[in-house]
Amino acid sequence: MVTIYLIAYNEELLLPYTIRFYQQRFPGCEIVIYDNFSTDNTREIARQHNCKVLNFYTNDKMSDQALLNIKNSCWKNAATDWVVVCDVDEWLDIHPEYLLSTKATIIRTWFTNMINMKDDWDIAGMDHGVIYKDFPGKWICFNKARIKEMNYGYGAHEAHPIGEIIFSEKEFLLLHYKYINLQYVLQRYKEFAKRLSRHNLKLKLSYHYRFPAHKIKKQFYWHQKNAQRIETVRPPLVL
Repeated sequence: MVTIYLIAYNEELLLPYTIRFYQQRFPGCEIVIYDNFSTDNTREIARQHNCKVLNFYTNDKMSDQALLNIKNSCWKNAATDWVVVCDVDEWLDIHPEYLLSTKATIIRTWFTNMINMKDDWDIAGMDHGVIYKDFPGKWICFNKARIKEMNYGYGAHEAHPIGEIIFSEKEFLLLHYKYINLQYVLQRYKEFAKRLSRHNLKLKLSYHYRFPAHKIKKQFYWHQKNAQRIETVRPPLVL
């Protein structure tokens, strides 16, 4: 009933958990992974977990324009009515029963930055986060049979959909597994900062990856200080 589209680059750590989350949340779902020519085991992991892998080329650069193009078009030939279009670190806490019963065509979300309170590598045990109720959640889940265009903006935090637009009355948590570990975050930021395309640099897209280490650490510790326990039902992550 749902097709999941994930965009990936070097996601071998988190990808198995994300795949398992969606496969257990939506049994029998198809997962399509758009991979930006990862240099780690991302593609192999995806295939091992019965996902379809499609490559997209950006000359080894991080291109928000390429991501935008994919998110605005990848879902149009889905065999299912409902689709989820997101990054590997985004888990939508919603159950299929709601999608089967709702009259809505677009699911509203609260963006939630998940953080590891122990600063270890236990992704499955991460149960705290900061819910941003004053920050636009992404409309990553919608009914493609009734929505013709999403017209996402850069970062997909805004969109101008076209079609039969009915927003869900309820807002669901969009769990963003960003702060897995301080070492991990510092490494990812450094890696992504080096890959920013000229277009990204010119428009300052994804510019947070260029933040100095002290600012990244400050944000990490702020999230640990302000995080709350997320009371949500997540399936066991058996890898």
